[in-house]
Amino acid sequence: AMKTDAGYTVLEERKPLRVEIMGSFRIQSAYGEMNEKGLHSRKGLKLLVYLLLHRNRTVSVQELEKAVWGEGKSDNPAGMLKNLVYRLRTQLKFLGQESFILSGQGFYAWNQSVKVQIDVERFEEAWERARQCEENRVQKRREDLLPVVEAYEHTVKCYGGPILEHLAEETWMLTLSTYYNSMYSEAVKRLASLYRETGEYEKMTEICQRASSYDLLDEELHYWVAVGLAGQRKYQQALDYCEDARTLLKKRLGISSLDILEKAYAEILQ
Repeated sequence: AMKTDAGYTVLEERKPLRVEIMGSFRIQSAYGEMNEKGLHSRKGLKLLVYLLLHRNRTVSVQELEKAVWGEGKSDNPAGMLKNLVYRLRTQLKFLGQESFILSGQGFYAWNQSVKVQIDVERFEEAWERARQCEENRVQKRREDLLPVVEAYEHTVKCYGGPILEHLAEETWMLTLSTYYNSMYSEAVKRLASLYRETGEYEKMTEICQRASSYDLLDEELHYWVAVGLAGQRKYQQALDYCEDARTLLKKRLGISSLDILEKAYAEILQ
């Protein structure tokens, strides 16, 4: 805090904590940063992420116990939770001296005066802006295409990978991961479709190969990779890719009819 001439005390504007939970975990303040290794505990990480994602409200002890241990996996969950919060508060001192986690009768809460920016929320905001931009595109005019492409490019860039996959044993984490993964996949497909309009086939292949590496069983992503290769006149490579993708999907999904890839194959042959 700093004194003014009028004698008032003005709190300095603190930069928000930056939090990443896509791909890997990292939390960063003006004083330092901490990754998953710094927390030394999967349960501590689950607790911290849950409080951060629900930071606009208090969270009951029962809700937190369920989020960290699941259904009935602990003999003394309240006591274990208290110890976990204590350890987490100690570890978070590395980021500053604020009281990051508040507690009351039967609840815990993230201190709302400590502002936070989380990558998943930034990604979702980018997705909403891109969709709005696409809706505002008047009669699919060519001159309105570039802002839509840029908005979806920004969205795809904001995606850092599936959310902490190794913590997905809890239902809430798995649900969250699936939600953002499907949003990312949809953004990539929309951008691929726009790239077909702009003729940017190399970019199409690049973004769809990355997305496909996260979800090998999405037939539509394989379709767009093949279209991207064909658009670069790499016809044989595109046909080989279709064959490999068909083999993979038939083996993993046990289905013989793959309409989207058959369509890609026919388009390439033409």
